[in-house]
This record gives sequence, structure tokens and C-alpha cells, in this order.
Amino acid sequence: MFNFGITEIILILGLALVIIGPKKLPGLARTIGKGLREFKKASNEFQDAIDIDPNYLDVHEDAYHHEKERQKDLEDREKQEDENQADKTGVEEPKHQEAQEAHSEKIHESEEGG
Repeated sequence: MFNFGITEIILILGLALVIIGPKKLPGLARTIGKGLREFKKASNEFQDAIDIDPNYLDVHEDAYHHEKERQKDLEDREKQEDENQADKTGVEEPKHQEAQEAHSEKIHESEEGG
């Protein structure tokens, strides 16, 4: 984690001994050790919480592609039904296109009238 050599560690411990004193130094070291241990435990739990199982992604990606295929099949089926209806009635436009044209004619008429 830190790049401390032996000399730096001895210097830090010597300063801590002088500043804090020999009676409080073991308690402080114990407290720091517990704090670091708790921090590491919490960070590991957090990492475990955000890790995503690779199989989870595969399953959801497969479901997405399956839904896309299902939507395409529905669209193809509707288009086929429109073509079959056009063959029966002799009209070449699909129902949804007729509805769109009727709607735009109503809008055009209301703009001219208003």
C-alpha cells in the first residue's frame, strides 16, 4: 500500500513514541489496527455487493435478444396479415397506413376550416 522502507518505519515509530508516549502507544496501535481491519472488511463487503455474476449478464442478454426476435416476429405477422387482407379486398395499403392517412386528412381539413 505505502512504499515505506525500514528507515522510514523506524523514524515514524520513534516520533510516535516521543509524541504520544510509551503508555498510550500500544492502545493507539491497537485502535488503528481495528479501524483498518473494519475498513478492509467494509470495502470487501462493498466489492462483493457490486460484483455482478457473469451468468447474470448472459441470461439477461439472451432474454433481450429473445424479446427482440419476438417483436420482429409480431411485426412480420402483422405485415403478412395486412398483405393477406389487401389480397382479399383488393386494397394494397395496410390497415395502419389507411388509419394514418385518414388521421392526416382530418388534421388537414380542420386546419383549412379553422
